[in-house]
Amino acid sequence: MPEVFPWVRLLPAQDVRELVAEVVDASVDTDDPGTGRPVDAVIESWELSARTAPGPGRG
Repeated sequence: MPEVFPWVRLLPAQDVRELVAEVVDASVDTDDPGTGRPVDAVIESWELSARTAPGPGRG
């Protein structure tokens, strides 16, 4: 996952597991799998959290 989303390295391991679960849920729950919008929203939300929340060596 860090190869695709480098900001994932800023998250604790438990948060990465939650991110993956939410992405899977969003991809399964979407009415139109071709749009990717629910998945995009999950990823954007987690990226914002990763970049703004204090983490090891950041806060």
